[in-house]
Amino acid sequence: QVAEQAAAEAAAPPEVPKLSSMLDFSVDGMMEGVTLTGWFNAEPDGRWSNADSAEIRLPRPPEAGQTLSLELFGRVFGTQVSGPAMVEVRIDGVVATSLRFENDDFTRQKVEIDCSRLSRGGTEVPVSLRRAGAVSPAEAGEGSDERRLGVLVHTLGVVWQ
Repeated sequence: QVAEQAAAEAAAPPEVPKLSSMLDFSVDGMMEGVTLTGWFNAEPDGRWSNADSAEIRLPRPPEAGQTLSLELFGRVFGTQVSGPAMVEVRIDGVVATSLRFENDDFTRQKVEIDCSRLSRGGTEVPVSLRRAGAVSPAEAGEGSDERRLGVLVHTLGVVWQ
């Protein structure tokens, strides 16, 4: 009995539950529980953000930890004109990190963001994307589309730890 008690005390504390979801921004995708502003209509490959600002209001479960991991699968447009693209990621209005896109190919980028400064009582976390120096397809000489495209998001993996 003493050995069982010692073994129980030596066991590692339970991990904070990992709460995850995969958001599909394509025309057939599921975006349940998420509010979007500053995004263009969904296309087969995903949804383009407005370069100036696009926001995703992510649900934050009550049992969520302090770390938000995001895994974005997407691409940018216009690096042949503007060079490598930087997409700024803000959490609740504060710059958290940047994503660098070397070219216009689809790429997977993963970031971990400390959300400890956010109110624990909040049920949503606003994540915004901004791309400086974006060009429209028309400006790049590729048709008449004048939208200033930020990033085309195909999927966004969300994990709270």
